[in-house]
Amino acid sequence: MLSLGFNSISKRIPWIIKIFFLIDIGLCIVYIINIMIGQPIGKINSLLDLNGESSVANWYSSTQYFCVFILSAIFSYHKIRRNRKSFPLIVLPIIFLLMSIDEIVQMHEWLGGKAIFCFQVVVALELLFKRQGFGCLSLVSLF
Repeated sequence: MLSLGFNSISKRIPWIIKIFFLIDIGLCIVYIINIMIGQPIGKINSLLDLNGESSVANWYSSTQYFCVFILSAIFSYHKIRRNRKSFPLIVLPIIFLLMSIDEIVQMHEWLGGKAIFCFQVVVALELLFKRQGFGCLSLVSLF
């Protein structure tokens, strides 16, 4: 019989990862079933929407990031305690903590909107200055 080694891989995957994976699949299945039955209840639609920002999937994703933050913080702490040269590992838990916070607070949407607005203001100013003969920013020449 052809063995692809899935059994040995499955034994090495921690049980918490398997549980998270099953929950991921469960959320997707419930979302698909909700779409297939025509999304009859609006509140359930907003809670199950995988694209939505205030959905169960969003909160669950934030929880996953927070769990990774905790595990990576423990790992980093032990590595740094043994060897001070491992100090850059502290960046890893910080990134996952920020990702967890971002999922809940939705900073990237807010910052994205501000960045687009700022870019539009800079381009408008560049066009204005270029029209007046003061093309100091020279962004428009890139377009």
